[in-house]
Amino acid sequence: MTTVSFPILRLPQSIFQKTLKQMSLVEHISLSVLSKKIKQLIAMLNRCQLASIIIMRPSILIKLNTTLFHGFQLTLNSKQSIVEILQCISGRYQLKKLNVQAFSDIKWLEHIFEVFIQNQRVSVEFFDSSFHFFEIAKKHIKELKVVSLGIISCYDIKYCQLSQIFPCLENLIVLNGPISKPTLTQNFKKLQLTYGKMTLDDLFFSNCSEFIVTCDSFSIKDLNILVRQWIRGAIPSLKSITIRFRNITENRFDECALFKEIEYTRKEEVQSVKRFTIERHDGTIANVLLYSTTRFYFTLVVGEYEWIGHFASIWM
Repeated sequence: MTTVSFPILRLPQSIFQKTLKQMSLVEHISLSVLSKKIKQLIAMLNRCQLASIIIMRPSILIKLNTTLFHGFQLTLNSKQSIVEILQCISGRYQLKKLNVQAFSDIKWLEHIFEVFIQNQRVSVEFFDSSFHFFEIAKKHIKELKVVSLGIISCYDIKYCQLSQIFPCLENLIVLNGPISKPTLTQNFKKLQLTYGKMTLDDLFFSNCSEFIVTCDSFSIKDLNILVRQWIRGAIPSLKSITIRFRNITENRFDECALFKEIEYTRKEEVQSVKRFTIERHDGTIANVLLYSTTRFYFTLVVGEYEWIGHFASIWM
């Protein structure tokens, strides 16, 4: 039986758009490489809702949600013309591969940015400590609106260049500390240190508004100083800080030691979370939360929060 081709690209634009909406993700990607006009149409239909890029040599993973397709992942491998497409359909993951000989991995990367990410906010994680690899990858993502950046350690990049490379950067996640002074002075919305040492001086020196720190170097005396200094007006930009301790010691639960020489009110205990309120000299209220499971968590959050829901993802 002879196969008859259908001139789909000659359809009126309105009909072509309706046709595109009935097509699969793989078909969208396949068509998007044919011409600039089709690429623009597909980009218009696939407004980016969520974008995350994970760089892990020799691969780059791009996780996306668009207005038409949800929860799919594109994988590019170094020096290959193949893009792997992983998509959840009816509760089951399906993996397909698309090979375009004229496309290198870098060409695919640029094409995906133009079609699916466009000028939307994106998070980037570098799970590769190779400085050379970082420089190559940075070259191709610097035009994106990167708002969240995750790196292994301070040796991956020069922190002082972050605001120049990623002017829209709001959140910084560092796997291994320490964190340099130039970084602490940048006006990040959120700064997260997964492992490593941080001091009270670092916190007082910083301009960040939200901290999440996993660190055993803070003593109960340090926590007391932190609370007292906040009451006196230190760290004026602070909205919240959570310190996660890997090793539990009994004195970290000592309420009297934590609030020594501090006026406070014990409000409640819900789901193993003890909540206290303190007041700064200007009348600003903050909640101090203590929570313990296999770890001990200290949180100071400024203002009124639905705190159980807000911090559940951090504590659990």
